[in-house]
Amino acid sequence: MKADKRRAILRAAERVFRDRRFHEVLLDDVAAAARVGKGTIYLYFSSKEDLFFSLVSDGFLELEARLAKVAATGKPVGDKLCAFGEVLTAVLRERHMMIPAIMSPEFARRRPDARAALQSHHRRLDGILAGILEEGVRAGAVRSDADIHTFTCAFVGGLHGLARRRGRDALRLPVRGLVDLLLKGAQSCRAATGRKRKKQQLQDQP
Repeated sequence: MKADKRRAILRAAERVFRDRRFHEVLLDDVAAAARVGKGTIYLYFSSKEDLFFSLVSDGFLELEARLAKVAATGKPVGDKLCAFGEVLTAVLRERHMMIPAIMSPEFARRRPDARAALQSHHRRLDGILAGILEEGVRAGAVRSDADIHTFTCAFVGGLHGLARRRGRDALRLPVRGLVDLLLKGAQSCRAATGRKRKKQQLQDQP
């Protein structure tokens, strides 16, 4: 029962925080959206900061679980990357007000442990993506000498760019185009490296 009430409050808080800045939201607003008294919120969360942090942190845990399922499918690496990207861009689009707020210096002063906790979430997400890319190396979809960290940064950075450029009202983000660009670029680099090596071998022949 308590867990259900907590989830209901968090769902209401997400609706309130989704389109408003952190400092614009009052706990009274969340209480009204959840149809509970303000005192009920304090039974589950010690402050607005605690509520907001729990909302974002729980969201990351849910995101990790969804992306882990994507990574565990038997689909080709390109399809996994597309699914990963579509899930992540949807979250970035829906929570475009929340993530910058919780990473801000102002929130860090109010909740000093927030940044470290979110960095831990980010590392786990990066680990899931790195696992998909390493699978791509084994399958030959990504060149064997590719720097996985660089590839991960490029992909996630591209997804952030797509989410910002298309905005919250986008019905379809061109994630497939980004995946194809990165994978084909990696393959082209590998092919170019092979041609260069072969040319050098020919030049070295007596």
